[in-house]
Amino acid sequence: MNYKEIFDSAPTPLIVLNDNGTIWLMNERAQTFLGITNNTLQGTDFIKLIDQSNDSFENFYKGLETKSIHLIKSENGSRIYTHLTSTVITFENKEKYILCLHSAKSNEQFVHDLKERVKEQLAILNVIHVLFRYSDIDEALANCLPAICDGWRFPESTVARIELSDGKIFATKNFVTTEWMMQESIDSTEEKIGILKVGYLHEVPLYGDSFFLFEESRLITILSRIIGLFIKQWRVSNAIKENEELIKKITNQSPGNTYMFEIDENGNSNILFVNRGTDEYNHSYDLEYLVEHSEQLREVLYEGDKIRFNDAMKAAYHSNTFLSIQYRIYVNNVIRWRWLKAIPEKTKDGKVIWYGASHDITTMANYINTTEQILFDISHVIRRPIASILGLTNLVENTYFSEDELREISGKLHIVANELDKFLHELNHIYYNKREASAALNFDFSPMIDKRSYLFRQSYKSPSDNQIDFGEL
Repeated sequence: MNYKEIFDSAPTPLIVLNDNGTIWLMNERAQTFLGITNNTLQGTDFIKLIDQSNDSFENFYKGLETKSIHLIKSENGSRIYTHLTSTVITFENKEKYILCLHSAKSNEQFVHDLKERVKEQLAILNVIHVLFRYSDIDEALANCLPAICDGWRFPESTVARIELSDGKIFATKNFVTTEWMMQESIDSTEEKIGILKVGYLHEVPLYGDSFFLFEESRLITILSRIIGLFIKQWRVSNAIKENEELIKKITNQSPGNTYMFEIDENGNSNILFVNRGTDEYNHSYDLEYLVEHSEQLREVLYEGDKIRFNDAMKAAYHSNTFLSIQYRIYVNNVIRWRWLKAIPEKTKDGKVIWYGASHDITTMANYINTTEQILFDISHVIRRPIASILGLTNLVENTYFSEDELREISGKLHIVANELDKFLHELNHIYYNKREASAALNFDFSPMIDKRSYLFRQSYKSPSDNQIDFGEL
């Protein structure tokens, strides 16, 4: 058996290098290890097989003492982590370098694989961050593409494109379709939303027998599902916003404010939806701000009504029944009355949501106040001169008076009658002004006014039995 047979039958992949670092011989094990046939690498600089190495062979060989693990390029383009050992022999007065190759899972490979996993996780997080950051769906999809590209092995050579079924397309600026592409459908449970495409602009080194890592195939699936979920959520959210805008357009034409809110056990309210009506005197808060800061709405409550308002809210929380409360607000240096009415509804998850509206009832409150004032004036103010007249007439009927005395009593009756007439004129003036101030109601009550004519058609007997018809007076 000659040396060639011994060399080829060696159980270890062996490569013999010339003193300049070119390949002189390699056994069958080495050819199998590197995936080549017929010794096609003979005469090739061995340093060219070292991935990402620009070093000279001399420096590389010296470095084997401290770094023996290298990434070797196979003929098909894949990379193999290899543990290299060497020895030097002299053949025909020239130095030859014998390299032994052993497949190795090196620390470098572990670090490389870990970096790839970290890169993929960061890509997922960054895509989610971008999708959350933008409120406009088109803007979000366009801006998440660079984050997608960052998850692949060679981000600088990666391009991405999202094609939606409605015809919209979002792509990186330099996107072109190449032979190094992968794609995944973007689906929801109800429909196919589109396609996510990711690929390389040019050929890249193989990893095993593929241009793409197994993890990259998994990554594009995860990203497509995330994008699908966000698109579905956006569409639902947009539909809700469109309905809210429609409701706002409708309720904007009503005079009152509309609310959807929650109440806690302390009587505090959490506004979920609010719209402002056309009432002249109203709060001026931004509606979106109110949803975030519900407590601000109570700042306009009249100080004397704040406790009563909160007590009504607490009572509604505990009873879960119809809420109805009249209260005052202080806006534009004016005190106005409002009436809040709301009904509770329990959701599937057990929460109680209140749906209601408030409107300005100042005019109605003023009318009620005026009615109360009229009753007071009739029973107290007008009653006083009438009681005086009744007393004087009763005295005349039941007592004999001289002519001079009758004139004196008649003068007193005249004074009291003038006092009554003055009171009636003043009250009429006051009520007329109040009616003018409440003219916004624009009601014509004149046909409904009872003139009390029957009272003046009655007659009564005088002490002298003469019949007096008050209708003729």
